[in-house]
Parts: sequence; C-alpha cells; structure tokens
Amino acid sequence: MPRVGLPAVLLLGACVRAFLYVVPSIHVTLSTRPELSTSISSFHRLQEGVFLFQTTGSPYSGDVYHQPPLLFALLYPVLQVAPASLQYFIICTVCILVDLLLAMGFARLCKRNLKLEEGRRFTFQDKEVWLTLVPVSPLFKPKNLPTTVAFIALMNPYSLASSVAMSSVGFTHLAVLYSLVFASEGALAASMMCVAVGTYLSVYPFFLMIPIVLLLRSVKDSSLVSLVETYVWVAKYSDLTPNIGIFWYFFMEVFDRFIPYFLFVLHLHPVIYIVPIYLRLAHRPQAYACALIGIFSLFQAYPSFGDFGFFLSMLAMHPKTIMTIENRFVYVLGLGVATCMLPVMWFLWLFPASGNANFFYNQTLVYQIFNTQIITAFVGATMKRDKDVDKYRASRLKQLEKTSE
Repeated sequence: MPRVGLPAVLLLGACVRAFLYVVPSIHVTLSTRPELSTSISSFHRLQEGVFLFQTTGSPYSGDVYHQPPLLFALLYPVLQVAPASLQYFIICTVCILVDLLLAMGFARLCKRNLKLEEGRRFTFQDKEVWLTLVPVSPLFKPKNLPTTVAFIALMNPYSLASSVAMSSVGFTHLAVLYSLVFASEGALAASMMCVAVGTYLSVYPFFLMIPIVLLLRSVKDSSLVSLVETYVWVAKYSDLTPNIGIFWYFFMEVFDRFIPYFLFVLHLHPVIYIVPIYLRLAHRPQAYACALIGIFSLFQAYPSFGDFGFFLSMLAMHPKTIMTIENRFVYVLGLGVATCMLPVMWFLWLFPASGNANFFYNQTLVYQIFNTQIITAFVGATMKRDKDVDKYRASRLKQLEKTSE
C-alpha cells in the first residue's frame, strides 16, 4: 500500500472544504444548526455584533454577541473594511487555514508522542505491547500514525461540518492544541502563551494547566527549572535573608514541623482581603486597586521600599481622599522614623555587634504597623468620602424639592 504523505492529506482537506464553501447553501444550512453554532461560536452572531458596533458603538449592546473582544477585533476588518464580494472568500480562507494548522498540529503532537513512547518500552508478561507491535490497521503504524491523525482531524464529519458552519471554536481548539504541542517539545513560554490565548477565548482551557505542566515535566525536567526557582521558591520561602517583611524572622524562630502550616497561612493572608474590600469599593475600581496594591506590598514574602513607593504613587492619584484622612502627620512621621531607623538597626546588628536580629525586626514591625495604618486609613477615608458625597447629594435634592415647592 503506497504511503500517503501529510501534504497530500492537507491538500485533500483544503480541496474538500473549498468545494463545500463553493455552494453557499451548504454553509447557510449548517450555520443555522444548533448542533454546530452556539451562542458563543455562531458566525451569524458575529455579523450581528458588527452591525451593533456600527449602530450603537458596542457589539454587546443587544445581548446577541458574546464572544471575546479580541476575536471581534480580528474579524471586524474583514466584515467591514473588505468589499462584500471578498468577505465570504476571506472568511472561508481563514477557516481553511485554521483547520490546516490544526491538522499539522495534530501530526506534530503525534510525532512527539511517538518519540516519547519509544523511550518507554511497555511490557506485559515479557512481551512488548501496542506501539512497537503491528496494530490492527497499517494506518496506525507509528510511521503512518501522524498522517492518519491529521486525516481524521480534517475529514471527520464533526470537524468538517463545524468548519463549513464557520464556527469560532476552531480558534480555541488551535490555541489548546498548540499549547500541548509546545509543551511536548519543552517550549514553556510558547505553551503558556497558547494556554493564555485559549483561556481568553474560552474559560475551560485554563484547567489544562495541570496536564501541561506534567507534560513539560515529563519531557524535560529543566523546562520547569524557571518555575521551580521563581514561583515555587517564593512559596517555599527558602531564603531567610532579612528584609522589611515579617516572614524572615518568623521562620527563623518557628519549629520546622510547623513551617508548612504557617507558609500556607501567611501566603493566603493577603488574599482574604480581596472580597471584603471589593464589597465596599466595587464602585471605585481605582481605589480598590490602590488598596490591594498596598496590601500586597505589605504582606508579600519579599517586600521592599520600592513596593511601598509604588503604592504611594498610586495613593497620590486620590488627593481628595487623602485630605480626609485623619492623623496624616502621625502616619507620615511614624513611617519616616521607621524608615530612618531601619538602616541604623541593621548597622548595629551586623557591624559593631552591639545589637541582634530583634533590633532590626522591631523597626520592621514599626514600619509594617504604620504601613498598615496608612492602608486602613485610605480605605476608611474612601468609604467615608463616598458617604459624605451621598449625604450631600441627598441634602441638595431636598433643597431643590423645597425650592420647587
């Protein structure tokens, strides 16, 4: 039996799709089928979104279009700028290219999987199983399997009908597939980028993070070195070098058997503020972001003055709120004293040996306390200002009602 190469399969898939696209009635029929077009993948809804964008300025104003903005921005020029005679041709070409990329991705992933399987000799009762033996059909031999998989990806009726219906799920599938392809090749950055794109287009690809990380680990242990030496390293808090945070001294003193528990508690601690502050500042997103930046600059594992400086810069964008904060002078004075005393206590601890770690840590606590007071005062002043504004509006409305009477 002559071996059919991947280019021939790709050409066949492109020709079949082109033939089906030539008959517009086929596309019209399939694009209206609920089995192929849903609320988040329908091409007709995309066209309606374009119309809504032209008339109202937002494709989401009519409760019709529910696909991501980036996908809309990608296809909008085709549906608006391109001449009407070319729109259908361009969209058909895009759909064919997406399917061809999917087929090539499946073949690429299959080849990589076969290489991984070659390194693992699976045996049962001293006999090698499946991939190293002849399968049921010659099409599923290792040398033919990538082409067979690509053929199935292109020519199975479900994928073929979805393509002719111009469903947008192909873009999501493309991102998901190549996240696995790049992961199987040990390309961490490219794989994570594809996962991010897939998650942007559809929420569910986010949960592929676990198998992708496992795949990266099985392919090339060194590909995870950057993850282990950055995020995992921070989570483990292995370096107890003193800083202006509270972690280092705490873990110098705690018993080893309690370290996992307190690591979990201290890392989770900043997260508990997200929802409560959201409930009070949801109508003020910039103030909400400023408060969270201050909290994370305070309670992260390895804080620095630069983090607090960034928070102060964010704080400066809310002068009206700052002016309603009580005891501003006390906060600034206490923070300034702690800032000046930190290098002094560091020097006394390490150089003349006239102090110990408690000297530096005590000033760290003073700095943390005043930092906390500033964040708390900002949140409180924001809520108080909102209440004052509401009271002022209510009083003005009453005055207007009285004058109108």
